[in-house]
Amino acid sequence: FLYFIVVSRPYSLCFKMAAGCNIRRVQTELKQLQNCAEDWAAGITVQQKTEDDATVWSGALPGPAGSPYEGGQFQFEVRFPNPPGEQGYPFKPPFVGFVTQVWHPNFATDLEKPDELGAGLYGMCYDKTRPENWKPGVKVQEILKDIQTYLAAPGATGGANAAAAGQLGEQGNRGEFEAQAREFTQKYAR
Repeated sequence: FLYFIVVSRPYSLCFKMAAGCNIRRVQTELKQLQNCAEDWAAGITVQQKTEDDATVWSGALPGPAGSPYEGGQFQFEVRFPNPPGEQGYPFKPPFVGFVTQVWHPNFATDLEKPDELGAGLYGMCYDKTRPENWKPGVKVQEILKDIQTYLAAPGATGGANAAAAGQLGEQGNRGEFEAQAREFTQKYAR
């Protein structure tokens, strides 16, 4: 009888955690991010979008000093996949998108399609969150840290905004890019 309890309990726990989103992990990551004292996280705010749904976060991150985004507050959402009867987060990547429009090669200037997880948000070209590259050990904190790096040092690579990438490319004009990024920051991120 004791043997049956030991074997059946881990099996049932594994089965329950395999379907849907691991809410415990999502909540733990949220608390860790809210309590993060590292320099890169200064000024970042994040919370559940609604009290009754841990799978959608909203937040804001400041534009890095010395970048064309300085002085801006960029509103974002993190949406964790939670398909019924299927594996969700952390086995599937979260969608991180912006409510604020950003002029950057890695950030789209068109809203995501309404039938996608990121509906109504400005998406991001980010290799780590592509399904074929996703690793369950990656945490949202790492994704937000990378976004800060992208904003601090925009480069010509990125597939979400070809016009911005062109401004930073070999034939482009960095001054023009920075002026447009500042304009978007003034217009959308205040």
